[in-house]
Amino acid sequence: MLAVLGISNCFTICFMFLIETVELKAREKSTVVIQAFYGVGAVFNIFLYWLIKDWMTIFLTCYLIPSIIIFVGMSIFLVDTPMSLIERNSSQYALQKLQFMSKINASSAVLTIEDIEEVRDRYKQNKSK
Repeated sequence: MLAVLGISNCFTICFMFLIETVELKAREKSTVVIQAFYGVGAVFNIFLYWLIKDWMTIFLTCYLIPSIIIFVGMSIFLVDTPMSLIERNSSQYALQKLQFMSKINASSAVLTIEDIEEVRDRYKQNKSK
């Protein structure tokens, strides 16, 4: 919903980032869910304009302030995803990111550089099809 409320310029970036974090089997469903939230936000935006009728209040509360918050948040917290690192042949850094994520999620998964390179090879095979 935030994408409609003034953040639509970074909707494409957020959309790609979110979809990249979902495994291939669930990407279609995830895409539909994200687009549904965007549609709900669009309807909410129209209702808000009808309800308030003061464009300056709507601009400040729904566009400017959320845009600044999202910009600062993305600037600080948005990092390269492991898949983007694998695509750029930064396997070691991708492994470090995945190990950090595993630690944060209290997972006992043990990954090696060979696992990362296997993922990279499979990705390249799927991309060439």
